[in-house]
Amino acid sequence: MAVTELSLVASPPFAPHQAQRLARHLQTLGDPTRLQILSALELVCVPVSAVVDATGLPQPTVSHHLRILADRGLVRGARHGTRIYYCLEDARVLDCVRGLQALVGDR
Repeated sequence: MAVTELSLVASPPFAPHQAQRLARHLQTLGDPTRLQILSALELVCVPVSAVVDATGLPQPTVSHHLRILADRGLVRGARHGTRIYYCLEDARVLDCVRGLQALVGDR
């Protein structure tokens, strides 16, 4: 019996620069503290103190991880008076995280 090779790939593989960029974002999302912070932001812009209250994490820890998330372009900060309010740069990041959570949630 002859075996025929089927192409099941709907799109071409990632280019090296795309794979590197995606891996960097996945590494950023691979930290439990950052996942807590992202979920605390949800769809609202909040000051650091609100993230601290929502997560129970120390303020220096929250500030450190918000800086990393901002450097990676996953959140943005905007100064209002004496406070900086943080928002998700793109709400789809939570869709991705929740999709992964659903994938591994039952295991």
